[in-house]
Parts: sequence; C-alpha cells; structure tokens
Amino acid sequence: VVGAITPAVLGALVVLPVYFIASKLSNSFAGLAAALLVAIIPGEFLGRSTLGSTDHHVLETLLMASVMLFIILIRKHNNWWKYIIFGILVTMYILTWNGAQLILFILAVYIFLDSVIYHTKIGKYSVSFLIALIMTKLLLPDVSITPFLFMSLSILSAMPIFLDILSNILSRKKFNIGLVLGFVLLLSGLMLFSRDIIFALIAN
Repeated sequence: VVGAITPAVLGALVVLPVYFIASKLSNSFAGLAAALLVAIIPGEFLGRSTLGSTDHHVLETLLMASVMLFIILIRKHNNWWKYIIFGILVTMYILTWNGAQLILFILAVYIFLDSVIYHTKIGKYSVSFLIALIMTKLLLPDVSITPFLFMSLSILSAMPIFLDILSNILSRKKFNIGLVLGFVLLLSGLMLFSRDIIFALIAN
C-alpha cells in the first residue's frame, strides 16, 4: 500500500519546488502558474506520479527540482545551512538515479561560469560536494561507485576553492584572462570526460 501511494505523494510535493523556483525567478503569479501547469498537464510526469506507478522517476524529478531551487536560493542568500542541504540533496539525487551523475557536469559548468564571469564567491560549494562525496562513499557499495562519479565529486569538492583564489587574483587586474583560461579548462574537461559521460548514458 505504501509503495502504491508514495508516487502520488511525491508527485504532489514536486509542486512546491516548482512554485518557489518560478517565484524566485519572477513573481508569485508565475509561481502559481508553474505549479498549476506541472500539476495538471498530461504527459510522462503525470503518468509516473499516479497511484501504483512504483518507479523512481517521480522521486528523481522532485530531487532535481529541489537541487535547482537551492542553487537559486544560494545565489540570492549565501548561508551555510543552504550549502549543507544542497549537498544532501545532490547525494540523494545521485543515489536515486545513476544518470543523475550527468548533473554534476552541469553544476560544474554553472559554478565555473559564475566564478569567472561574475567573480561570485563560490568556495562554500566545496562543503556541499564534500558532503556528497562522503555520503555517497558511505551509502553506496564500492562496486556501485564508478570512477567517473568518484572523480567528478572529488574535482567538484576542490574546484570552488581554486576558482575563488583565481577570481581574487583576476579581480585585481584590469584585464580578464580568466575567461580565456576558463574555456581552455572547460574544453579540456570535456575531452577528458566526454567518453565516460557517453558510456554512462548508454549504460543507463
């Protein structure tokens, strides 16, 4: 009974992060419109969140929306507790769906661009990804931790601190070589990880 009811409950909860995402990006009316649309529009999400649809996809959607919400909240108000919850949500998302590892690359690109272009202080993200790394290591068996996942979380744990240092150096200069350097690093990362990402997507 619990397994049959859970997808519907989780599907209803998705409305909350969707509302707050749209509200933070626009206004309360946009939040209500977004929440209404996600609740009533027919499609794959509605089918996965009905009674008896015992699969992980609705939880995956809830966690993905929650991760995106906390990125917005952190961008607006930089508080330690938000980074901690963000790290826990990333961990839960990874544990829910193997393909969620791809979001780590998306987060890396976002953090990188936010630091290099806007010189945002992002060092606290290291705490979030360190939490995700430790929790994943503790909760997943070793055979389930792929080299791509371990390497991605390890890099993301160190990258925000490195980018903060780089941003401090570049912000004191009249010229911004960080963008050029950043694109070089980004292209290098794409070359290194593209094969692993493709293999991970095929496997899932």
